[in-house]
Amino acid sequence: MKLSIGIISRGRPNYLAATIINWLTTADIKEDLDFVIALDDDDKESIKTYNDMQHIITFFGASSSLITWPPMGYINLYKRNNQMLPHYKGEVLLIICDDNYVTTPGWDRIISNDVNKVYDKDGKDRSILVWMCGKNNEKQHPDMYGLNRKWLDIASNNFKNYAFMHPGMDVWLQRFATEFNL
Repeated sequence: MKLSIGIISRGRPNYLAATIINWLTTADIKEDLDFVIALDDDDKESIKTYNDMQHIITFFGASSSLITWPPMGYINLYKRNNQMLPHYKGEVLLIICDDNYVTTPGWDRIISNDVNKVYDKDGKDRSILVWMCGKNNEKQHPDMYGLNRKWLDIASNNFKNYAFMHPGMDVWLQRFATEFNL
């Protein structure tokens, strides 16, 4: 199952590089990874870092794309997520930050297997929220989340509307999924 990993970063090229390498090297099926990197167009150092890393991503068999726009500010990160939507190729979109690391080897296989279990039980028309909480996470909501393509298609009306509509999308998604038993 192809998994897209959306990463938004600004002014932290070392974090960006470490995050990409971490998620790439801990995955089992690297060819199924699709990194979509969103950077502000004035963040030249991070853009250079991404360009320098492309050969590593390609070497492992993953795909990647770089999307740049004028700066929007932290409160508008959800707008950046919407701008990234048309660039995702995966069945599941994982939204992470440039300082989210994974420590579970084979995390990609675990997510794919869990999503496929839901598909086997309920069919592929089921919208799925992937809730990723770290082992040190004491919050009642995920720091990182994933959505399957069906969720994104419904939420965005096939990309005609915003799928992400709130600065605190992680909390909003968790509450929405709980309230509607998704």
